[in-house]
Amino acid sequence: MQQLSKRLNIPIAGLWLLAATFITTIGNGMQTFTIGLLLYDRTGSAAAFGGVIILEQGLTFLMQFIAGPWVDRGSPKRTCIQVEIIRGLFVCFASLMLGGDQVVLWIMLMTLVIRVAHPFYRAATFALAPAAIPRDSLGRYNGYTNISLQAGQLLGVIVASPVFYYLGPAVAFFINGLTFLFSALAVSFIQLTDHEVVAEAKAQVQNAWQQIIGGWGEVIGLLRREVGFIWHLLLNTIDAVAVHLFNLIAVPLIAARYNGSVYWLSVIECAYAIGAMISGGVVEPLSKRWGSRTSTMVGIGGQALCFMLLGFFSNQWLTILLCFGLGAFNTISWTVLMTTLQLRIRGAIKGRIGITRNLLTSLITAISIPLIASATNSSLNWALLLSGAICFGFAVLALVLGSPRFLGWRLLGEEPVAATTPAALAETSS
Repeated sequence: MQQLSKRLNIPIAGLWLLAATFITTIGNGMQTFTIGLLLYDRTGSAAAFGGVIILEQGLTFLMQFIAGPWVDRGSPKRTCIQVEIIRGLFVCFASLMLGGDQVVLWIMLMTLVIRVAHPFYRAATFALAPAAIPRDSLGRYNGYTNISLQAGQLLGVIVASPVFYYLGPAVAFFINGLTFLFSALAVSFIQLTDHEVVAEAKAQVQNAWQQIIGGWGEVIGLLRREVGFIWHLLLNTIDAVAVHLFNLIAVPLIAARYNGSVYWLSVIECAYAIGAMISGGVVEPLSKRWGSRTSTMVGIGGQALCFMLLGFFSNQWLTILLCFGLGAFNTISWTVLMTTLQLRIRGAIKGRIGITRNLLTSLITAISIPLIASATNSSLNWALLLSGAICFGFAVLALVLGSPRFLGWRLLGEEPVAATTPAALAETSS
């Protein structure tokens, strides 16, 4: 571990966090693949899978309001461990109950538990990263995070296909449950050394529900003071939305261009993941050379171009290349936007800011998914073009708001913004 830590230039705590990300994403890849294939096989339509995505986003949206303050008032490490254990045990149990006509019911129940816990996990990991990683290494770590995410997704997809066909969907879901449990084990080895996070976690003595209700006032105050902050959060949503759009379109794309072959579904999923992994290794030096604003526009605009070209051209090999490009460009903008967001936040407000980002993502996804699902059922090419148009709109937003005439550098907050918490105010005054 010491040698790997020196080679990657991140602390050991960061390695454990990367390991947890990698492990849990293996299960997520299998879950997404299995649910999409199972529901499409049962219904013959992308609408059923789109319904699951909407259910996921709806549950995520509702639980965000509790998750952010809850994470900020306690230990993000402890929250991570708790939610991973809960998800792991339930998914393992639910996988054993699959059978007969109850498949859709148990899929919905698994989705319910996973998505209820997911906001707590995401808020906790959002707060854990700055606590475990030095500020000057955070961009590099986020690049590695995307590699872990895509490598886990890639391995999950590779494993899911043979497991699904030779062992059945129940085994695929059970393996996903195990990955949650192993992820909890990895997080347990993380030692927090960020004194700000540790001290503030111990200082939270306010009643839990008062903290949950009143804690959002600090976020509102921050968004009102910093004009660029809300736009920064909004731009942060597009990469997650683009991933949902790709997952929604992937199965109909294979049905239309590859005769529904599961092999080719794995190929395009792998192409996307490999593109993201390669890009994750070079995004830090590229962003330093190009700057945050240009890197953001390249990443989002590149995704728009790939979606549109997929809509215009149906060549099988070009489709694979464009899926590779989608993964690569997604990683560039995601890494830059996530790093700049984490660096501009100080104080025990990180969990709530992460949740605010997730709330906006859920809202935009809930708007986009029905449009794309409906377009997919009538014309796959129109669905791809519409996905590209959504990404293009965000790229134009980054271009316009990032210009000196509007927000300029304040859009991505190259200078940190202090939260209005006692610890943050004390740090500023000192």
